[in-house]
Amino acid sequence: MKSKEQLREESINLMKELRPLLDEVRGFAEQLHTRIDSLPLSVYELIEDRLVGIYTFINPKYKEYEAKADGYEAIYYNALKLKSEVDGTKFVSEVSTRQAREYTEDVRLTAAVLEGWVKSIEQTLITCRAHSYRERQESKYVR
Repeated sequence: MKSKEQLREESINLMKELRPLLDEVRGFAEQLHTRIDSLPLSVYELIEDRLVGIYTFINPKYKEYEAKADGYEAIYYNALKLKSEVDGTKFVSEVSTRQAREYTEDVRLTAAVLEGWVKSIEQTLITCRAHSYRERQESKYVR
């Protein structure tokens, strides 16, 4: 079983690995926020293509960390239960559940942060697609 410090280090390393992608998403969001009405269709299409690629990389990492949090928590909980049985001490489920959640707090935090980024990417994709659609529709009538 990994130590809490190993889980923390694993989470930190993942976020360092994803940093360039997250910075790129942040840049797209700023671009859309500040210049939403002045961007040409080609920019929306470029952002959409990049975001789809980033999404397909980040979303599986998010799902992996969500599953890891649950798995590590269950392992820790069962280890506490087994230790209690071996030691002949009273097992208190509520206390063990709290300890198991504390053990996985860094993994859970990482999963929550990634979930936020995934939702941000999804909303940005929706925005790009809506603008692309609107611009295409408008161009049909301008000819």
